[in-house]
Amino acid sequence: MKAEKKESSDTIYIRFINGFNTLSFNMAVATAYAG
Repeated sequence: MKAEKKESSDTIYIRFINGFNTLSFNMAVATAYAG
């Protein structure tokens, strides 16, 4: 396992994807709950 300097931009990308997935999941749960 070698940590590289480009990890910072990768972390931002991963955080963005995780945030988007969490938002989509919450929306799906809210829709299912409301419906």
